Amino acid sequence: MNVIRKAEQDDDVIRNLVAWADRHAEVRAMLLTSTRAVPDATLDAWSDYDVILVVADIHPF
Repeated sequence: MNVIRKAEQDDDVIRNLVAWADRHAEVRAMLLTSTRAVPDATLDAWSDYDVILVVADIHPF
């Protein structure tokens, strides 16, 4: 897989995460952590998206 295609897929994942959070009023903030939050980090096939949600009420989740 070329680098440009991989970057586009990464952008799609981030857009989908943000869209999901936007649809849930309980979500007050969403934080991307780990290596994906580091601009020059080396990513591999096992690099996942570590996301922390700040929510108004935990019960729906």
